[in-house]
Amino acid sequence: MSATGTRDVLISCEHASSHVPAKWSDVINPADPVLSSHEGLDIGAAELASDIHRYLGGTLMLAGQSRLLIDLNRSAHNYRRFSRFSRTLQRARKKALQETFHDPYWAEIRNVLARHPALFHLSVHSFTPTWNGARRSTDIGLLPLTSAADVRQLAHRWKPLLRAALPDLRVHINQPYTGNQDGLIRQLMIQRPDSGYLGIEIEVSQGIIAARKEALATAIASSVCELVMLTPPSSPASPSFGASLVNG
Repeated sequence: MSATGTRDVLISCEHASSHVPAKWSDVINPADPVLSSHEGLDIGAAELASDIHRYLGGTLMLAGQSRLLIDLNRSAHNYRRFSRFSRTLQRARKKALQETFHDPYWAEIRNVLARHPALFHLSVHSFTPTWNGARRSTDIGLLPLTSAADVRQLAHRWKPLLRAALPDLRVHINQPYTGNQDGLIRQLMIQRPDSGYLGIEIEVSQGIIAARKEALATAIASSVCELVMLTPPSSPASPSFGASLVNG
């Protein structure tokens, strides 16, 4: 199936929450201020993903616990899925983190793909405007996360659409990250049974989300419709329609 075929849509946010369930409070204190920092979650990403879903409908998947327990945007063989707080846990507790949070989230994503073989998957993330004291030169980053030609072409077609809708923002491909790192979409692209699955990760500066969330959601949703020929719902999607807060 070509990249221009009509598709269903999945919007996910793997770093949506700073929540630490009581059972895991010995790993990180739920009152620790690091949880509300960019280390604990992608600030603003869950709200942006929810607003995009409100325009597009489809399925919304929001992670329900902090990435400082286990990072859902790293594959099951990647040791970096455990943070500086959880990587020193005994093997049995790491296994419990994997089985409690990581496995169910990935399984539900695969269930969505099984129900909708022609699927566009948008994974929503945010990043800090400055890193190591330097201001980043990107406002919105598109990460194809794969060498697949159809997804790379999709990113290059999407970039001018976003620039036209948000002309004052700097939209780049494979910035502020290289786009070749291990992650959910990358693994799904490797394992996709046919060309009906297309996934791209979008990274948005946290400062931009805070100031212009509604405009961002509108521009992203409308450009996605044009990009993959989605038909948006006639009225905004109900927050409960197709929405999952996994292990919240």
